[in-house]
Amino acid sequence: MGLGPLFFATLPALDVSVSPPAHGSPGDNAAWWGSLSPSQQQLVIQQHPGWIGNRDGVSFAARDQANRSLLPLDRIRLEAERMRLETALAENWLGGAFTNDDAALAQVTDKLAAPPPTTSPPPRVGARGGPCPPLPLNFWSGLAGRCCG
Repeated sequence: MGLGPLFFATLPALDVSVSPPAHGSPGDNAAWWGSLSPSQQQLVIQQHPGWIGNRDGVSFAARDQANRSLLPLDRIRLEAERMRLETALAENWLGGAFTNDDAALAQVTDKLAAPPPTTSPPPRVGARGGPCPPLPLNFWSGLAGRCCG
């Protein structure tokens, strides 16, 4: 069972000075992440998941947790984009022949049709049959994670 919102409400707010380094290297990011206490790390995951979701140097588990917390918002964004594209295509008597709206609608529809990720991803097997290191969740590219194992 995770920590609830009441627990986080009793913790002090994050100081802006703990934000990650701008354009930090993986080493810079790891140093920043390591400088935070466990409670500060949890606050970053809860309050600023976008800070770490795609930041090399931060632990994969933290990045995965942050990215999974953003999935409901991403789904809302995709549903709004689908409605916008459907409206644009309905109003375009050429049916999107001179735009990329039809292709964009197909991509958005595919993303929305994909099953939601499970709370524990299945084990990955590398090309040589060994286990793969965990990969952070990536829902921006629309591509499944690959292991070079």
